[in-house]
Amino acid sequence: MIVLRFSNYDFDTIGEHQQVISDKGYAYWGWWKKQHEPWPGSQINRLATSCSQDSPARIGLVERQAERFYVAECEEVTCEAADPIPTPIPTPDPERTPQYYRDRPWPMWLKFRSINEVEPAKWSREFGPVPQGDETFFYNDHTHGVDVMEVDVPGNRSGILHISDLHFGDDFAFTNDPGIRKRNDLLECIVESLEEPPLAVVVSGDLTTRGDDGGMRSARLFIERLAERLKVPRACVIIAPGNHDILIDDPDRHLDFSNEQCYRDMVRLFYDRHTGLERVHVIRGDSQRLVFGVLNSSRPRTRANMDYGYVGRDRSEPVMREMSEKTRANDCPGFLVLHHHVQPAPVLEFLEDDRPVSLTLDSGEIISFAQKYGVRAILHGHQHLPFVGTTSRLAEISEDGPTPSPGNRTDVLILGAGSAGARADRLGGEMPENSFAHYLPQDDGRLRVRVFRYTPVIKPKLLWDFCA
Repeated sequence: MIVLRFSNYDFDTIGEHQQVISDKGYAYWGWWKKQHEPWPGSQINRLATSCSQDSPARIGLVERQAERFYVAECEEVTCEAADPIPTPIPTPDPERTPQYYRDRPWPMWLKFRSINEVEPAKWSREFGPVPQGDETFFYNDHTHGVDVMEVDVPGNRSGILHISDLHFGDDFAFTNDPGIRKRNDLLECIVESLEEPPLAVVVSGDLTTRGDDGGMRSARLFIERLAERLKVPRACVIIAPGNHDILIDDPDRHLDFSNEQCYRDMVRLFYDRHTGLERVHVIRGDSQRLVFGVLNSSRPRTRANMDYGYVGRDRSEPVMREMSEKTRANDCPGFLVLHHHVQPAPVLEFLEDDRPVSLTLDSGEIISFAQKYGVRAILHGHQHLPFVGTTSRLAEISEDGPTPSPGNRTDVLILGAGSAGARADRLGGEMPENSFAHYLPQDDGRLRVRVFRYTPVIKPKLLWDFCA
């Protein structure tokens, strides 16, 4: 059993291939393999030797976001199967390949003589549960569920340190350049402000300015130093990507997801393991337990919407479902982490000609799932302005139809950390200072919120200290 996951960001993938099949009798489907995905050589070899014109193999195709399912009949496989790191090759027949990608090489081409849509239940009976995770090639029962990190932390620790928008690179403010008057050390600003060591550290995106190797290395070394100073295991550090970490506006690199690779390499080096862009952390201390879910909101790929956040229910709901199971099992609150905001942080948004207001496009859906799965708070960055609020959706119209208020939905806290490291000219007029936050869960279920403001030359001072 082989399943390929595809998307329709820029083109009608199925419609384009079906048109070629109708006109030419068959079509070539290129596997848009992500750089980080392993090469499933044995599975591809079995497929190549088992399928033929007389005995085509049935391949499952799934577009998870739209929840549409297809079955393709595959007659032939073309690839450099002997190479453990396959070389991308051109299509065997450009005239029988959709025009939008016929000139681009891919590591494998499948010859499809038919593609037919089927009902979800029928598809699942043949191919099993819908595979999760951000891979694009699945086989047998290899469903790539949500990655979970679990860690036990000794000692009397509690609370969450929340930093965001470090912007290592051109926009980083805390330079050690001797030609500039004495500057605060960012790490010391954070560590010396804490009343007690945290149980968890959240870094909610925009670790860098350009998403390049140099910026990623500086960010990783800083977070490693911070974890060491706080004596926090690395699995207790929850890192989410931002729009400056994953270069979503590169029209070439997003096709094979190479725009994600610098960020993925940094995360792999930090955690010393491969992990997805979405995952769940379970942290158990002596006196407190916490669960975190991580979402990648840096996903849109068209120039018109690249500044906006977007996750997609095929990624957000599995993470929050896994969070719900872990919070029940550990009797503790759950916190969702993403980069883009789900509520405006400024009192008034000022539109810019070259950049739209970049709210998460599916924020309503994320909030609905957060309520459904018992998420206590959503932590974000992006707007360079600290923010504390609550939200709920009591009745709505969705693709599932009208949903009335169940009467027992509680508000979800929204916590924006501002920017811990960006230059003043990147911070905006509302509060042209850097900030970070420290959250302390209380016995009564509330959260003590302590937010600090500072600059490269002014030591941190409390901005807020209250319970929410």
